[in-house]
Amino acid sequence: MRFILCNNATYEAKYQPEAYKHIRLEQVEDLAGYAGITVVIEDGWEYDMHDDRTAYLQEQVEALSVFGYIRLVYVEEDGQESRVYPPVPLGDVLASNQGGSLPPPEKSPHMLTEDERMALLETEDGCASGACSI
Repeated sequence: MRFILCNNATYEAKYQPEAYKHIRLEQVEDLAGYAGITVVIEDGWEYDMHDDRTAYLQEQVEALSVFGYIRLVYVEEDGQESRVYPPVPLGDVLASNQGGSLPPPEKSPHMLTEDERMALLETEDGCASGACSI
C-alpha cells in the first residue's frame, strides 16, 4: 500500500488516475490498520497546507520510519527518488532490552512459608513493606 504526501496539483497529475492504489495522506491516523506501508513524500507537499500541521505530520511519519513501521520514499522536483531505510530492523529493537525497554518481570521462585513470612516481619520491625517506619 502506498500513501502519498503531496500538494493538490501533484496528486491530480500523478496519482489521481490510480487513486485506489495511491491513498492521499492527510494525517498520520490514516495509516492505522495497514501493513507493508510505503509513504511517498513529494517535494513541496506542504504548499497546500497553511497551518502548523506540516512540520508535525512530517515528524510523525519520519518517526514511524525510524522504528521500521513504514518505508519512506522522498521524491525531488526532478522525479529523483530517495528511499529511506530504518537504521535498525524493528525485530531487533523489540528483542533487545536497550533503549528504555523494561526487562521482563522477575517471578517469585516460591511462596513464603509462614515461618519465612514471620521472620521477614520481625526483621523489618513488624512492617513488611517498610511503610510503618515513617
